Amino acid sequence: MPVTPRQPWFLANPSATTLCTLLLCAVATALPPAVARAGTTHHNPPVLKPCPSGVAAHSRCLIGRDSAGAHYWLAVPPDWNGTLVVHAHGGPKLGEAKAERPVADLTRWSIWTRAGYAYAGSGFRQGGVQVRSAAEDTERVRQIFVAEVGTPKRTVLHGQSWGASVAARAAELFPRR
Repeated sequence: MPVTPRQPWFLANPSATTLCTLLLCAVATALPPAVARAGTTHHNPPVLKPCPSGVAAHSRCLIGRDSAGAHYWLAVPPDWNGTLVVHAHGGPKLGEAKAERPVADLTRWSIWTRAGYAYAGSGFRQGGVQVRSAAEDTERVRQIFVAEVGTPKRTVLHGQSWGASVAARAAELFPRR
């Protein structure tokens, strides 16, 4: 005797089909793709500031706050070799985003600028262990660098401690960038 396939319960019941469709739409709306979240580079233009101590002499340093609320610093040495180091800081810290975090990281890792590398670092928009959102913030600061300074020949993701997880996640979410 031939087996006839049964229709799934949610297709057999029109009100169940409508409910499933509404739930799917609600979930899709609540969880936009990571690329869309990180892809927004609309931000206030950065401000030119004196570079912190240790950064290569005569470097150009820019600070700002991105479209998601993360503070950032960019540094471009006068002898820039064309490579950008995008830094993902260690931590994580709890609480609100703080403007002091990215400048402390630039000071700590200023060796990059003295070696001829440009630097971009985000303080991340939120505290806690949100690796995905921190990876999105890391990609966003890279995009801001490209918009404000120019396209580097090469980009290196640098993760410090917990930031290594952030850098690895950014590489997974945003390959070939």
